[in-house]
Amino acid sequence: MESDFKIKTILLGLGNIGMLYDLVNPSSQSAHHFLTHAKSLNASTHFQLVAGVDLNANNRNLFSNTYDVPAFSRLDELPNFFPFDLLVVALPTVNQVKECLKLGRDLIPRYLLIEKPVGNTALESKELLAWGEKNDVSIFVNYFRNRLKSSIAARSVIAEMNIGKIVKVKIHSYGSFRNIFSHFIELSEFLLPGKTICRCDKTEIRRYSKVFMSFWCATCSREYVFDGIDSDNRESVVEITGEFFELRIFNNGRTVEIKSLTHNSIQTFTTPLEDFNRYQELFYENLFEELCSQKNNQDLNRAIQVQEFIDGIV
Repeated sequence: MESDFKIKTILLGLGNIGMLYDLVNPSSQSAHHFLTHAKSLNASTHFQLVAGVDLNANNRNLFSNTYDVPAFSRLDELPNFFPFDLLVVALPTVNQVKECLKLGRDLIPRYLLIEKPVGNTALESKELLAWGEKNDVSIFVNYFRNRLKSSIAARSVIAEMNIGKIVKVKIHSYGSFRNIFSHFIELSEFLLPGKTICRCDKTEIRRYSKVFMSFWCATCSREYVFDGIDSDNRESVVEITGEFFELRIFNNGRTVEIKSLTHNSIQTFTTPLEDFNRYQELFYENLFEELCSQKNNQDLNRAIQVQEFIDGIV
């Protein structure tokens, strides 16, 4: 892929994460904030936004007037043989996978970027994986925190450590398991591949409310605690305890602190706030590099693991 080649992109979904967060939220209208797909794609030197799609006429008009790009109410309204490489799916969870599976042959993209959590269940996520493999589509998931420099650096350090068995995973967050807690379950699994997601039968779940629960897995000898917090306080924290180390993720995922119990040392990795405020723009920079290197479905396979885990506890 040539460095000056632009990936023609259709954005399906012009709602909050698709477009509105950067246009209607006063704190997000700064030139230094990139929270949505539309603003990030429009500013990118690697991607070309060629169309937007949304059922809402007001959103379509706002999109076209803001970015000077045509908008359609449905994908099948696009002209025949409309050229594009990447389809970005920024739809509500319930529609994410369904809309992909309905794509006609001439609308199947080379690349697909889909919003987390990738449908309502692990079964839907697996259906998307099978669809992608059948149609030779490389699928990526918009779990942006695993592309932060702090996460990438911390993962490299952890890979060289003797961490021993993971004995406890505790996540403080807000909202639902599938739409909010999933961000931090996925990030934990990114940092510790194959170490944090329990695949056993969870027979001893202690549920205190919709988002307050804990369970002990006798097979893994590991405790999980999910601690819902006040929705007005959106600071999420992850604490993972191992035999020989402790891991803490805070600042809503932009800081990772690793403590070695063997060497009594602490290493801290933080993504600068100015970078965190443009996380979606930086995600696309990393995505372009991944497209060039032909990385395929790593995101989706990890997302399926998260979905399977959540299916077992909700």
